[in-house]
Amino acid sequence: MSEAPQLRPVELTALSDTGLVRGHNEDRYLAQPPLMVVADGMGGAQAGEVAAGVAVDRLGGLTTPLAVDELQRAIEEANAEIRRLAAEDPDRAGMGTTVTAALLEDGGRLELLHVGDSRAYLFRDGRLRRLTDDHSLVGEMVRRGALAPEEADAHPQRNVITRALGAEPDVEVDRSSEPLAGGDVLLLCTDGLSSAVGEEEIARILARRTRLSAGAYLAATGPSARGARLAGRDRHTSLEGFLFPATFLVGTKTTVADIVDEQLAAYDANAATVGYRYARSRNLTRYDVLIIASMVEREVRDPRERPVVAGIIYNRLRRGMPLQIDATVLYALGSWTAPLTPSALGVDSPYNTRRHAGLPPGPISNPGLASLKAAAHPSRTRYLYYVARNDGTGRHYFSATLAQFERDIARSRANAGR
Repeated sequence: MSEAPQLRPVELTALSDTGLVRGHNEDRYLAQPPLMVVADGMGGAQAGEVAAGVAVDRLGGLTTPLAVDELQRAIEEANAEIRRLAAEDPDRAGMGTTVTAALLEDGGRLELLHVGDSRAYLFRDGRLRRLTDDHSLVGEMVRRGALAPEEADAHPQRNVITRALGAEPDVEVDRSSEPLAGGDVLLLCTDGLSSAVGEEEIARILARRTRLSAGAYLAATGPSARGARLAGRDRHTSLEGFLFPATFLVGTKTTVADIVDEQLAAYDANAATVGYRYARSRNLTRYDVLIIASMVEREVRDPRERPVVAGIIYNRLRRGMPLQIDATVLYALGSWTAPLTPSALGVDSPYNTRRHAGLPPGPISNPGLASLKAAAHPSRTRYLYYVARNDGTGRHYFSATLAQFERDIARSRANAGR
């Protein structure tokens, strides 16, 4: 497969404004990749901002790695807390909030959770598409065909919300999933934007403002002499692996080259804290450690398991066993969501560690510091095998023998209902 990296550049902007009507701002937001949230509070005596703050704080307080079910529980807990606060203080009676949360998952999928009339939009190839339904009286009328979409924004009852946090003891949360592609732009907003600026105008603004090209980024990070120097190779090499995952501030004059330089500098700064003595004692180079870290990054959700999986990779390398890591197959296929059919598992690629022993020729992702440290300092165990539990925890069963591994596979299948 091509050595072009999977990572896309991200421009992240978050802004809220009180506007000209109210004296205070009841909107709250969270811009904390991979999670983004907007909440639009409602209620007198500044209670709306309290409700919106509860929703954002609950979601922002979750620890990584994040799961969609955890986000839904946090929204439900926020609903209960808002109702409790409203019951305790007459000034807060009737307060509530909308919430729209977007989780960017590994594999290029967007998971959305939504209550109320705030919105999520996807801008792709010059077209703007709304990803959420308004939980409002007017929104329901449009969906039933009783009102034309173009009449909705001017309807006198457009601000009547039919679903919000704090309104009922139990809250119904809309959930949806969307595959993302290079160059996509995601917009989360409250009705302070969507009711004042039409969707055609939003699309025109986004078309003018999104300057960074996914194609230019892929070209800048593809095989090059710079990559060869970083990897210690004698041929042009992709920058995959060295593009450290972090949030970078992007200004109006920022170029693709600036972003790449920042990512490489961030990698250097973080890699300098890792320590490679143990890896060198096992005849592994820093680039080998980066390759191992990239597999750990893709395979593991629970941070506690990173060194354990790294240790299994070390053990299998020492014994000359194929690594048989599914993430390398998906990388070879060029899709993180492709089904692992028998033909897929046999794909002819040097990255396919089910067919080829040893490490793949390069990293399959851009690992963070936790994976780098795990790859350089693996757990010292006798484990040789692992399989996903499929019990909703995102964790794995680990085993030292093939017999136990086969029993673990049976447990995993039972958990998944197969």
